[in-house]
Amino acid sequence: MIGDATVEDDRNKILIAKILIALPEEIRNKVLSEVLFVLLEVYGIAGCLSIPVPKGCKKIEQSFILLNFSLIEKQSEDCKMDFITHEIAHFILGHNKSMTYDPLAERKADDLVEKWGFNRVYNDYEQFERMAKINQKRQK
Repeated sequence: MIGDATVEDDRNKILIAKILIALPEEIRNKVLSEVLFVLLEVYGIAGCLSIPVPKGCKKIEQSFILLNFSLIEKQSEDCKMDFITHEIAHFILGHNKSMTYDPLAERKADDLVEKWGFNRVYNDYEQFERMAKINQKRQK
């Protein structure tokens, strides 16, 4: 993180820690060993960065979750935790590897969030299907 840390940054780190504690141990361990949490000006994205390496060297990948707490700052702590858990679910489901838009990805992530004991982030998935259709038209 660039810049000065604030009290709010500490609160957000504590939220992430509370979520990790609540997750099943194997999920928590995978996230802790493979994911970098980054606070940026985005809503929330799970992705994977492939880092170029010299010929003959092993490929390096870094999974990440980008979070923008300023967009959800007025939400309850439970809502924030559900949101962060939703992005962790995208990572666990491998959605971060392709970075392509799959309208079912949001529903699958919410299904996993619910399985872990958190609340679904979205009630309506039609918006994602509409977005997928728009993206398909643009690609033609």
